[in-house]
Amino acid sequence: AELADIRYNVKGFVVYREWATITIKKMYAKYEELLEKNGHLPLIMPSLIPESNFLLE
Repeated sequence: AELADIRYNVKGFVVYREWATITIKKMYAKYEELLEKNGHLPLIMPSLIPESNFLLE
């Protein structure tokens, strides 16, 4: 299906190809719609967490 481009070899970071990106966007929009319909509020979390924060755990 060639949904991801694995040529970049960066562990933990997937490069999604065009059709995968379109599909993910549509799924995310539906997911957000259903959450907000049920009274949930949107929230944005950081994508990357600094190593120093893990050392505090």
